Amino acid sequence: MVKSRKVNIIFSGGGTGGSVAPLLALAQNLSKQRPEWNLVWIGTNHGLEKVMVKDTKLSYVGIYSGKWRRYFSLKNIIDWFRILIGFFQSFIYLAKVNPRLIMSAGGFVSVPLVWAGWLLRIPVIVHQQDVRPGLANKLMAPAAKKVTTTFKKSINDYGKKAVFIGNPVREEFDNVPSREQALKEFDLSSSLPVVTITGGGSGAKAINYLAKEAWPILQGKCQIIHIMGANSSLNILGSREYKVFKFVSAQQVAAAFSASDLVIARGGLAFITELSYLRKPAIFIPMPRTHQEDNTQIIQDNKAGLVLEEDKTTAKDLANEILRLLEDKSRSEKLAENLYNLIPQDSKEKLTEIIISYVEK
Repeated sequence: MVKSRKVNIIFSGGGTGGSVAPLLALAQNLSKQRPEWNLVWIGTNHGLEKVMVKDTKLSYVGIYSGKWRRYFSLKNIIDWFRILIGFFQSFIYLAKVNPRLIMSAGGFVSVPLVWAGWLLRIPVIVHQQDVRPGLANKLMAPAAKKVTTTFKKSINDYGKKAVFIGNPVREEFDNVPSREQALKEFDLSSSLPVVTITGGGSGAKAINYLAKEAWPILQGKCQIIHIMGANSSLNILGSREYKVFKFVSAQQVAAAFSASDLVIARGGLAFITELSYLRKPAIFIPMPRTHQEDNTQIIQDNKAGLVLEEDKTTAKDLANEILRLLEDKSRSEKLAENLYNLIPQDSKEKLTEIIISYVEK
């Protein structure tokens, strides 16, 4: 088989936007450093990652993917075959294009790809975003040359392979509009503070309901940008002071954060990193019984944000905490500064250097 001489780099991840965002940031930076390289994203056929990659310069390849559940389920049997198909699809594609490196930030779609790459002796780098290692990253780590981490604490999970670098931030957050421009973009007034509420690309049902029920208490005291998520079915009537969106681009998220005096978000690392980068005070409501609780525990330990438990928080509780932080500027600024200092801000450049060193050595 004739091997391609073009320098092909494979990025992979999916399932949630969280595992996609840092790699898109990295791909954007890498394409500037090495514009002649061909960057390809391998993800699921119908996942959120396909939507997020669509507006970039990356080529997209969809493969079959499954998920291994840590409990008995007949879906595990079906998904095992899907993973097997994904492995053979990955092997054939990788053998054809002969990439110089595979980069993943998690997601089960990456597991068969990474192990196919290992068999073909293609270098693999895995990025561990969250404090708690996910099953997908645990399965990929043995095949990886390096595992980069967002937090120092994660180094203990991966040993000598681990490198602490932080978490890359998308290009859109390097060029955020001024607050005045962002307010105009969302048709908001400068006379009232702005709060952005988001549960991520897929949405968070609990946060959406809390926001809806909290609005009567907040009305007249602030303005809301509510990003409900692509899968949300909740009906919320927007107004001049309450802007409602199903799904927005990374550029619009950056603009919303720029306009905001406070952000309400889940505990995913993409949002945590972006808010850290922009020095924004935040209230985090992690998804219960998930890795997000570990992420927000570090936030809490470092006084880098306010953390509320979803199961114990009422709409009135949320509204009161929002109003307290909007009124206490000194506390808000301190939370934002601590969040900024928690995560290294040069991770995109560091990870780009690591990739270039593997490809060009």
